[in-house]
Amino acid sequence: MIKYLGIAAIASIGLSACSTGDPDADCAIGTAGGAAIGGIIGDQIGGGSGNKIATAAGATAGGVYGSRKTCN
Repeated sequence: MIKYLGIAAIASIGLSACSTGDPDADCAIGTAGGAAIGGIIGDQIGGGSGNKIATAAGATAGGVYGSRKTCN
């Protein structure tokens, strides 16, 4: 689990530095990146169908967070 959290942290730092100059592209990158990172973190929680729910919830929360941070 620590390994995946480290990967997610490094990916989030990389995505935060990614700016294309195009607000729409930055918004899409932030939203997709947040969803991916949230999904990775959510996948570490629960087992069986609970794992799928946690992954979906993590991806949703990450997407919302990424969108709020990058979309104006």
